[in-house]
Amino acid sequence: MNIALEHSYRLVPRGDMGLACDKDGVALGAADLVRFRPDARGARQREVRPAEKVGHILRAAYGAQPDEVVLHLHRGLHRVAASLEAGDLCRAGIGAVLLGFPDLEPGAMAKLAEIADLEKDGAAWENEPRVPARQAGGGQWTADGGGASTAVVKPAGNSSRAEEARPERLALPLDDGVYRPGADDPSLISVGAEEEEEPKSNGPPADFTRLQDVFPGLGNVPGLAIPVAPIDGFFGISGIASAANLDATLGQYYSLVAQIKAVDPRFVDEEILPPGGIAGLSREGRNNLIDSLRMQRAVAFYKLRGDVNPLQVETLRFLQKAVDKVYAEGVNEFNAGGLNVFLSREEAIGNFVDSSVRYLLRRQFDEYGLPYGSGAEITINNRDYDTSGPNRTYTVPDARIRDVSFDWTLTLKTISTPQIRGFFGADSRPWAVVIVRPSQLGQNNTYLIPRPASLAPWR
Repeated sequence: MNIALEHSYRLVPRGDMGLACDKDGVALGAADLVRFRPDARGARQREVRPAEKVGHILRAAYGAQPDEVVLHLHRGLHRVAASLEAGDLCRAGIGAVLLGFPDLEPGAMAKLAEIADLEKDGAAWENEPRVPARQAGGGQWTADGGGASTAVVKPAGNSSRAEEARPERLALPLDDGVYRPGADDPSLISVGAEEEEEPKSNGPPADFTRLQDVFPGLGNVPGLAIPVAPIDGFFGISGIASAANLDATLGQYYSLVAQIKAVDPRFVDEEILPPGGIAGLSREGRNNLIDSLRMQRAVAFYKLRGDVNPLQVETLRFLQKAVDKVYAEGVNEFNAGGLNVFLSREEAIGNFVDSSVRYLLRRQFDEYGLPYGSGAEITINNRDYDTSGPNRTYTVPDARIRDVSFDWTLTLKTISTPQIRGFFGADSRPWAVVIVRPSQLGQNNTYLIPRPASLAPWR
């Protein structure tokens, strides 16, 4: 089996056909790779398989592996075990996923079950020598009688002497857990650093966390107030989750949770999971879960670091979904005769969309504990005053998040629209106005108008 041709970044429930990582340790099929036992004082102590045994398990599961692969995975298992011992299941899960263990085939499951049966009650683990105390890794299992761990990949069964001398080599080893753009699934965002370091989470992942990323054309139109369309795929159903792929959803879940905990250590992700876990969620449920985590990440960065960029991005994502949903409802209401019509069909549906989306956005901000209102840097249908002239004037953007105003509408608007120029003239001095229109209206439904150079500069 050529492992490298089958990338599988996921965890499975313990005993299933793949790698499991939970509070009790790490297991490949039925074979334990990391487990915990109480020490003499009753404290949890991690036990990591010696490299030799890791090589033996890998051979049973996937065929013989090069020594460097075994050593790499053995070091990775120690990092995962350290995270579990510290009680950080999220970091441990990320580390385990990034080890890149493929799923198992039925024959491999049977071989691993045999290994587990032979070591029933832990006798094999107990008889393994350990690194002496007060040395690096003291108390941990070792494969050479007390020194540093080494990988001795021995073939199983009645193999020839030649095979024992030179174990089978695959064309490529197991994946090293490093994410490579263009080569790996872009849905999985690596939060690891160099190969020998533990996974890190020092800020927002490399996804859409600024409107400048969502609207890449901004760099080509400095100082020009012309519409700029968002990048293709931004308004897909939760991006990664739109693929309805459990593996990808798990990868994004672990990444987002790690990002949130790096900012807010009090965050507890178990509170947002249903009893059946992510695997038990429908496609829509996975989409909603990822959307919720993105929003919680944005709120954490805003409240704890004062960084408003992720919140502006996630508000735009929320607004597009809300506008599309409410517009469809408005069309149905109009066709059923349920809307008051004074001027036109578009006016009636537009009024329905305006009020309904405002309600949904208020409810969204209330749910995440975001303060908003008159005089705040987050507003919903509040006056935005312009005191630069002799007379105090104001406009009323549908919403504003610090230095970006949002306007949801059925009508195409440009910098020539007096309302839009009024937004830019307000004391808040927004650097951009984002127009959100129903995607049902076709191309250019949503776009950003940057602040024109002819107006007072953004401050």
